[in-house]
Amino acid sequence: MIILGAVLAVSVNAVSKTSGTYFVAGDFLEPIWTENANPMTQNNYEFEENIYDYSLTVPNVPAGKWGFKVTDGTWENCWGTEDGNNYMFTLNDTCNVTIYFNSVTKAIAVKAKSLDEFELEYITAVGSGKAGWLNGSDWNLNDQSNIMTEIESDRYEITYTNVPASNHHQFKFACNGEWDYNWGASSNDVLTGNNINLMGVIDPIYNITFEVIEDNSTVTLKINVSEFNFTSKQGEVPIEIIITPPETEPPTTEPPTTEPPTTEPPTTEPSTNEPTTAEPTTTEPPITDSTDPPATDYTNPSKLLGDADGDGEVNVKDATYIQLYLANLLGDNYIDLTVCDIDSDGDINVKDVTYIQLQIANLL
Repeated sequence: MIILGAVLAVSVNAVSKTSGTYFVAGDFLEPIWTENANPMTQNNYEFEENIYDYSLTVPNVPAGKWGFKVTDGTWENCWGTEDGNNYMFTLNDTCNVTIYFNSVTKAIAVKAKSLDEFELEYITAVGSGKAGWLNGSDWNLNDQSNIMTEIESDRYEITYTNVPASNHHQFKFACNGEWDYNWGASSNDVLTGNNINLMGVIDPIYNITFEVIEDNSTVTLKINVSEFNFTSKQGEVPIEIIITPPETEPPTTEPPTTEPPTTEPPTTEPSTNEPTTAEPTTTEPPITDSTDPPATDYTNPSKLLGDADGDGEVNVKDATYIQLYLANLLGDNYIDLTVCDIDSDGDINVKDVTYIQLQIANLL
């Protein structure tokens, strides 16, 4: 919070007199805003520990807000605030007003008993609002949604999300919901970039204009008034605009999930087509203990040795069943394993298939 005293002053160290005559032109003088009608008196003046060489006292200035400039008798050379605007002051009662001027530094001070004390209560961002920018508020001083947050002493900020792309977003900063104290830009340039820094101008001609490239960006506005003299309306006011583009997440590519092929065993009876197997040669398989195959009773009516499918016959289907079983393509619940060990060696293998094929070919 900033509270002003009853004196307007700008600090200077010393003054060397310069020849010439200076005048005050303003709206509380007669005639108003005349550049050469109210001359100042040259002398050495010390006021609030500063030195001035010209002054003018105006009696009985009414309460109100007033503005003026010091001239050399022409409008070609005139001085007000540091940025060239009128020097403003406010009275809350009628009183005499003394204006001091330093002809070397061009510094100005105002002395008045009834100078209005200014108390900074809040700062508002005001501008060309639209959806996503300034909460849609178009140059509305009284929109409380745009009042900034004082994050530190005399430092304020506000953030807007989903700001649309535009090369002409505009705003100013205003104090206490009024235009009496407001800051803008020194030019009408369009500011670009994601981190913009500038010095604010008090009572400006130009709005601050900046560009947002991407839709749905986040914009943070910051202002620092800690070095600003509200009495003299002088001092630096740094302003920062931070633009954060929307986050773009990289596309997530899922690795292909290739499942290994699964071969389901047949749920129905195998095809009756005979396999294309080469005819066995007439060479008999080796027999270790005898030159004859194991004695097999193929006429046993209760259970035929080699009748793998249990249909009461020994044929090519039985050989096929045993081949599918050996290839793990047929479960043991689809085959009678008790009749598949043809050579009785305790193992079911390709030799048993060969024996069945030989028998079908009448070679056994």
